[in-house]
Amino acid sequence: MNPISTRTWRLAALGYLGVVVYLTLLPFDFSVSISLSDAWTRYQNIRFDGSGPRARQQWASNLLMFVPLGFFWAAWWLHRVRNPWLHVIGALPVMFFCLAVTSTVEFFQMWIPNRGSSLTDISANATGGVVGVLAWLVSRIPAVRGSARGLLHRRSGLGAWVAVYVAAYVFVSLLPFDLIVSARELSAKLISHQWGWVAAADGCWWGVRCVAMRGLEVLLVAPLGLWVAYRLSGGPMRRLLAALGAGAVLGLLVEVGQMLTVSGIAEGASVALRALGAVLGASVWVLRDRIPWRGIHMNLRPLLLAALPIYLLVVVLLAVSGVRGIDNWEAAVAQWESMRWLPFYYHYFVPESAAIQSVLMHLGMYAFLGLGLWLWDLRAHGGPRVRRWLRAAGGAALLAVILEASKLFMAGLRPDTAAPILAGLAAGTLYAGLWWWVVPGADTRPVPDATREAATRDAWPAG
Repeated sequence: MNPISTRTWRLAALGYLGVVVYLTLLPFDFSVSISLSDAWTRYQNIRFDGSGPRARQQWASNLLMFVPLGFFWAAWWLHRVRNPWLHVIGALPVMFFCLAVTSTVEFFQMWIPNRGSSLTDISANATGGVVGVLAWLVSRIPAVRGSARGLLHRRSGLGAWVAVYVAAYVFVSLLPFDLIVSARELSAKLISHQWGWVAAADGCWWGVRCVAMRGLEVLLVAPLGLWVAYRLSGGPMRRLLAALGAGAVLGLLVEVGQMLTVSGIAEGASVALRALGAVLGASVWVLRDRIPWRGIHMNLRPLLLAALPIYLLVVVLLAVSGVRGIDNWEAAVAQWESMRWLPFYYHYFVPESAAIQSVLMHLGMYAFLGLGLWLWDLRAHGGPRVRRWLRAAGGAALLAVILEASKLFMAGLRPDTAAPILAGLAAGTLYAGLWWWVVPGADTRPVPDATREAATRDAWPAG
């Protein structure tokens, strides 16, 4: 039995192919004057380009972009195949398909200004496609497949999910994987302002955006501390110290990784902040009997309404960070007329590390809206419902549109056309994920009040 249907895999494969074509052909300005024969002649003579840190960032980004393409297409074509040898044989056309996709888009880039075809990009994309196909083949190994199903059906225990979460956290923290590969680069890193035993001179500590990023640095490690305190026996101090150690080890792992990348900022204070986040998570478990869960649950909506102005204030401050003043109507109209409205258009003109930081900031800003709407629906008749993820996504996207449109009147700022997409993705995904985690496959029909009250008593410890 296949838990995921052919239709789902087909939509994922075709949809992600569209994403790849879109991102690789930005900004869709085919204005270079060159004939087809001349383009083909140049294409036959393309070479590998630079090998510096920026080139490695681009190579790693291209590889990661094509991994899902190989995985989804292999899944679509092969998910009903049972014979292992047919799996291996059938994987070869998928690999060639990924090579054909990257070769085609690189050829079309001949007509796009400031974009050039190179064997470096083709090799990265093709390698990513092969990695994705191999990942699919590995996922069909019975032991791996059983483990994956155990995760999806949550039979593997909370510890397995914590391991996945920590691995994803480290993975995202080390993007874009511009690893130091020579003694010269390491020496340059050691004499740079990108690291410090406490804080780095190039580190981000002041301003709304920096404070928000540091706050996320703390909050994102809290689940690890919560799990450590839950799993460990003994007194409160033992659990808190264990969580402190786990957070510090995770922070040390991330900061050492940052030290070994060209663009990374390594700071001892970040290790301390992650340790603090783990302690905060552990404190929730240690103090669980003293927290008035029932009162919080019964007054959840008033509490959320009270928190909403604070959230909106923080989001507005983050959105307008860096503003130099207010522009008049004429300046706003001029900026409107000069805007390029293609989503992620402006991400193409900044370094990968800056683009990734921008994406993560927007995802973090609007994910809280999805969390808030899910908590709001806990008090709704029938509880959270899976189809309401669209409401969360739409609300976050609308808020992003309003905030980005306001930037037309702010000197020094430019609307980010990708923000509504990222906002909807963050809020909708978090809402749907929380629904799946708490009530996977649950019946969304209204339930009697007595049943809901009994469920509430079971889910929320008395304060």
